[in-house]
Amino acid sequence: MTVDAIGGTLLIVLSGALDAPHCRKFDECLVQAARSSRAVVVDLTAVETMRARAVESLVAARSRLGGRLRVIAPRGSAANAALRRAGVAHTFALHASRPYALAATS
Repeated sequence: MTVDAIGGTLLIVLSGALDAPHCRKFDECLVQAARSSRAVVVDLTAVETMRARAVESLVAARSRLGGRLRVIAPRGSAANAALRRAGVAHTFALHASRPYALAATS
């Protein structure tokens, strides 16, 4: 997981498998992000497997961040499939690429 600030937006980039240890770190990062007034973009493009716990973390973050949260999960990606299986994909501002997600925060 990498975290970067681009302008006034916090960018969280995840990759690989989102297993239990990664989910805890991801959760902590999202809780801290919610304390700020910044928009948050979570890039799930390079995620290979996404456990239910990671989906729960995103749902909780959406509750805390509201419209400040953007998620990059291109169609056909593992993350997009996980969000659809969980029945929550339609509740997120999903974007196909980083430029689109970042542009939506301004």
